[in-house]
Amino acid sequence: MKEQDFNCKIDNCGRRAQYKADKVCQKHYFRFRRYGTYEYTRTGKGAKSRITPNGYRKVLDKSHIFSDHNGYVFEHRKVFYEENKNNMLFCCFCKRPWMWRPYKDHVDHIDNDKLNNRLSNLRSLCNACNTRRGTLESTTKDIS
Repeated sequence: MKEQDFNCKIDNCGRRAQYKADKVCQKHYFRFRRYGTYEYTRTGKGAKSRITPNGYRKVLDKSHIFSDHNGYVFEHRKVFYEENKNNMLFCCFCKRPWMWRPYKDHVDHIDNDKLNNRLSNLRSLCNACNTRRGTLESTTKDIS
């Protein structure tokens, strides 16, 4: 094999291609896995926002009550909290009290678009209703 067959295919990289099928080095392989591009993007540490592997946007706000150890908070929870922090909330389906407990009380995207964080697209659901929401929605629709 030629020497160039073992180098990363990205221009000006010069590293050894450890992933032979993709012809890229480890740095570019994982960059593509994380961000979907070989290009450098400022989405790592210190970025103002980032998209999680499951598709939600997190924004940098170290002072927010729901921020993680890196200072990021899910944008949909932040938007919903800012509007409803002083309101008594209930699950939209079963009407149980909703109290901002992580993994118990969920802020749900009505249109299933995880990046659509407008307040009009968010609602409060308990864990049980969030798990069954597709079934609940089909049985609660008006048939006229």
